[in-house]
Amino acid sequence: MVLMFTRRSRWAGVALTTAVLAITTGCGSDDAATDDGVQVLAGFYPLEWAAERVGGDRVSVEALTPPGGEPHDLELTPRDVAAVEDADLLVYLAGFQPALDEAAETAGGDHTWDAGDAADLLTGDAHDDEHDAEHDAEEDAGHEDGEDHGHDHGDDVVDPHFWLDPARLADVADALADRLTELDPEGADTFTTNAAALRADLEALDDELRAGLADCAVSTVVTAHDAFGYLAERYGLEVVGINGLSPSAEPSPAQLATISRLVSERGVTTVYTEALVDPAVAETVASEAGARTAVLDPVEGLSDDSAGEDYLRGHAVEPGHAARRAVLLVTGGPAIQLRAASIGYGEVPIVRGVDLTVDAGEAVAVLGSNGSGKTTLARGLLGLATVLAGEVTVLGAPVGRLHERGRVGYVPQRHTVSGTAPATVREVVSVGRLARLGLFRRLGAVDRRAVADAVDAVGMTDRMEDPVASLSGGQQRRVLVARALAAEPELLIMDEPTAGVDAASQDALAGVLARVSAAGTTLLVVTHEAGPLAGVLHRAVVVESGLITYDGPLAGAAAEPGGGHHHGEDTGRPAGRPGYRLDQPTVTAPPNRPRTAGA
Repeated sequence: MVLMFTRRSRWAGVALTTAVLAITTGCGSDDAATDDGVQVLAGFYPLEWAAERVGGDRVSVEALTPPGGEPHDLELTPRDVAAVEDADLLVYLAGFQPALDEAAETAGGDHTWDAGDAADLLTGDAHDDEHDAEHDAEEDAGHEDGEDHGHDHGDDVVDPHFWLDPARLADVADALADRLTELDPEGADTFTTNAAALRADLEALDDELRAGLADCAVSTVVTAHDAFGYLAERYGLEVVGINGLSPSAEPSPAQLATISRLVSERGVTTVYTEALVDPAVAETVASEAGARTAVLDPVEGLSDDSAGEDYLRGHAVEPGHAARRAVLLVTGGPAIQLRAASIGYGEVPIVRGVDLTVDAGEAVAVLGSNGSGKTTLARGLLGLATVLAGEVTVLGAPVGRLHERGRVGYVPQRHTVSGTAPATVREVVSVGRLARLGLFRRLGAVDRRAVADAVDAVGMTDRMEDPVASLSGGQQRRVLVARALAAEPELLIMDEPTAGVDAASQDALAGVLARVSAAGTTLLVVTHEAGPLAGVLHRAVVVESGLITYDGPLAGAAAEPGGGHHHGEDTGRPAGRPGYRLDQPTVTAPPNRPRTAGA
């Protein structure tokens, strides 16, 4: 799934099949199992995805809701209605899309299948435990005008968003396998096997989410609309939906004020918007409460801005990585935390006694003049500089103890790819993917696609098979960026990523990082000039003389020493002294302690 944080499409964009209904009237067949398989028409994305997984090669699936469309607002054309009539099977969710309900009744005949019958949908007060805070907010607001304010009440109201509970979606897949078997008895074994494989994937995802969400410091999740009740019920969260079950509903000003107070009082750090819903109301609540916003996608549909290529895979990696990113965003846990931290080389501290917290999903610029210590701070997060005092944790683990290196990506502060071996662009970028796999595992199809996407994201697809040594310095820099993106990290640390890159490539990189950030990946970018990435980086940390002198909005950093625009390459090397770095000095190691090189 998962909780798809519109963090982007995959690095180069999600390659989605456009749902074009090219079915014409009069060309139907009495035999459901034609040469093209069972013709299945699905109401919206989760049903389409489940049908494809269960049916495999024996079905042909189309969706009525196009990519990027809001499924609640589906309107059918005459051709759509004809497609409903001609399909071998219409898979829909009664009550979720009124226009499709009507078409199912008038044109669906006996070949309709309501997924809600297998989903054990929650109705009425079944969500009360999850929505206590929301209802309290409504009561506090007083409902002076006696209106509903967009929230659904009553025992007959059904929450349709069952697919946000992996166990319920697995039940629906099993039942769908039985229905497909009725249409294509020869495919029974295929449907049963596929449904079992899908259940295994969903159970693995369920285990990952349950473990990650077991110890939330703050269990209240504030979302744009009331789509996450099943998620709350399964994982012990309390979800406060600003709007009702319909994303088009709007709360009253009194409700907005009350929810804003709740956000502040409970220490909620993030208010979640959605990919397919106007974020204005959620942004208002976040602004009033001093919280940030991030995108928590209920996976009602996919678009080019969605987090991954399907329900399970965020960036086409195994489900666990997407789940971990989801856990970080939902819990609001920090991706980076420094407490009274001193970082340096040998025994020499460069960064001294700093405190810093970067929440999951933030995009932060670390600014400073040459020799300020900003690069040392970043290297300390990677274990490339020594933590001399205090605490430094990355993705919840102390530096050096993070078992899965692929969760952190790094673009170092150098302009070229070193080494004399005649490696190609593909080979160099593939090395970045090994962080996900380990040294002794071969790249599979998903990995090769991730490598290709990373190369395409930096505009180097046409040089994929060229030796890196034949590229210019700026092009080699872009290869280093692609190498980091290939691992599809949860935290991406970049040291001067735009140095040595021309203006067009800077713009392209900014677009890539915008999609990466929007999907939930945490960005920490060390730079002397944030200008090219100003549309992506919203928070600035200014480091001067080893201390953090400013931590706030990027726009306010320009007035700080070291926070302005420093033109020219920030190498950290004084003129005339090659190989010496002011913020990474060569030091004399004490007895019995290895010497630490300065470069």
